[in-house]
Amino acid sequence: MKKVMFYSKHRLLHHFGSTGQKDTGITVLFFTVFLCSVLIGSALFFGSGESSVLQKMLFALYENNCEQNVLLMFCAIGIEIFLCVTAGLSCAGISILTFITIICGIASSFFPSFLLLNYGAKGFGYFSLLLLPGLSLFCVSSLMMCQVNAQLSKSLCSNILFDRKEEIDLRIFIFRNGICAGGMMLSVLLLYICDKLFRGLF
Repeated sequence: MKKVMFYSKHRLLHHFGSTGQKDTGITVLFFTVFLCSVLIGSALFFGSGESSVLQKMLFALYENNCEQNVLLMFCAIGIEIFLCVTAGLSCAGISILTFITIICGIASSFFPSFLLLNYGAKGFGYFSLLLLPGLSLFCVSSLMMCQVNAQLSKSLCSNILFDRKEEIDLRIFIFRNGICAGGMMLSVLLLYICDKLFRGLF
């Protein structure tokens, strides 16, 4: 019903760098959903009030030492990777991955909003130096992982439900997921390094 193709390492690298027309719609979808989620998350935060549970939770994270937050981030990333890969292997993957993107976008907007609201210029500096490099890498890697697994889910859905016999190269998707997961893990290391370098300024 579906043909699984396996390629050499050279062809894997070639396909990883290619961006076919069939991926454009999925890329635009996740990018748009993420941006809208960031805006929604910021609006939810500023409308939550200073005494909200969310404010107290973010303040506790701000007061935590770096090692505690790194452990929390690794746990969250592990859960996201598991959910993304599982979604990619299901026909309902695009819906699940869209929901994951919404959650990531909303969550990514909370801490910058918290810093800007409570600490003003100092919060902006803290965000720019300590959080922005790692958070940017995490968001890009997360969006790429959602896109990769959405494409796999789309191909599986076409093969199973419509018998279109799309070629699926599992090695390409494993390779791409590995790169994305590596980027997400590297973002935590980048946050740790920035924290050690610049926290003394604040």
